[in-house]
Amino acid sequence: MTEPDSLTPNGGVAFTYSHSQREGAEVFICRGPMVLNCHPALDELIGEARAARQTRVVLDLAAVTRVDSVGVGTLAKILRTALGTGHDLVLVLNAGVCQALDQASLSNVFRSAGSLEAALKLPSK
Repeated sequence: MTEPDSLTPNGGVAFTYSHSQREGAEVFICRGPMVLNCHPALDELIGEARAARQTRVVLDLAAVTRVDSVGVGTLAKILRTALGTGHDLVLVLNAGVCQALDQASLSNVFRSAGSLEAALKLPSK
């Protein structure tokens, strides 16, 4: 788990996330940019999602500030991992993440919800 207020070496805000269990789901609340220079934290997120003990994995991306192709690729890897390990993946999206997934023609591949509460209430797939 990354530190909530980490800074990059050049003083910019780093990608961070927190991980908890809630209502029978593994919940990852992500913050900051999902971009190339945040690759180590994104790899850590993939590893923790892969090791999830609960069947439902929720990635709350509402506080993600920017997504580049590396961030989209990370989401695709997490989806592939989730499907391969029998996990149900749900994303909580904001407009910027939606736009990045739309541009990559991947928005219809992910299950999504408008809030964490709504994601936790979705029936399992």
